[in-house]
Amino acid sequence: MRWRAVWLAFVVGAAANPAPALGQDADVDTATARRLFGEGLEALEDERWQDARDAFRRSHELVPRPNTLLNLATAQAELNLPVRAIESYRAFIAQATRRQRRHVREAERAIAELQERVAYVELAIPDLASGDQIRLDDEELGREALLEPIALDPGQHTVLVMRGEHTAGEVQLTLVEGETRGLELALHPPPVVVETPALIESVDEDSDDTALFVGVGVGGTVVAIGIAVALGVALGQGEEEPFVGNLGPGTVTF
Repeated sequence: MRWRAVWLAFVVGAAANPAPALGQDADVDTATARRLFGEGLEALEDERWQDARDAFRRSHELVPRPNTLLNLATAQAELNLPVRAIESYRAFIAQATRRQRRHVREAERAIAELQERVAYVELAIPDLASGDQIRLDDEELGREALLEPIALDPGQHTVLVMRGEHTAGEVQLTLVEGETRGLELALHPPPVVVETPALIESVDEDSDDTALFVGVGVGGTVVAIGIAVALGVALGQGEEEPFVGNLGPGTVTF
C-alpha cells in the first residue's frame, strides 16, 4: 500500500504561516525550516521518499511543529519504517493543536495499519555480565529490553555486546514484515594473554664481568654456562711472554 500526503492542502497552509520568531537566530531557523518543509512537500509529490524524510526531519529539528511530524510519518511509512512512522504519528497526536485535531483519527488509522508491518525480536543473552553493553543498530539497549519483544522495522539489524573494549558477541539478522523471531546470543570470553618469559638473559653491557652466562631452563633447573671472553690468557704475572715450547703460534697454552 502506498502512503501519499493526504494532508497536503493542510500542511501547505500551515507552512505558509509559521510560528512567530523570537530574535534574529529564530528568524533564520524559521526561514530554513520553512524552506526544508517545502522541499519535503515537493519530494512527497515526486515520490522521493528518502529526500522527503530527510527534509521533514531537519525542518522539525529546527522548528518543531506537529504538521511536520505528520508528513515525516508519511515518508517513513513509504520507506517501510513502520516503527518510526508510528512514533511520528503518536508524537503528532500528542502535540496536535485544536485546529489539527481533525487529523488525529486519520493518524490513528494509519497507526493501526502500520502495526501489522512491525517485526519483533525476542532477545536472550544467557552469559551477559553486569558490565556488558548491549547495542542494537548502534543504539544502546537497557537490560529491560530482554524482558519483552523488541519492535523493529523490517530489514537488516545488528545486535552487539561489548565487554569493555572487547566484542563479546555479535549477530546480524534480517526481519520481514510482521515477523516475530527468538534470538539467543552466545557470548565468548576475551582472549587470554599469556606472557612468556625470555629464555636468554644477557649481562649488562656496562658490567666488568668477562663471561657471558646463558640460562637455559630444563625441567625447572637453570644451568649456567660460562664462556670465556678472551682466549689465550696465560696464568701468572709480569710482562714475560707465555711459554710456548714446540707448539705453533695461536695455540692455547697452559
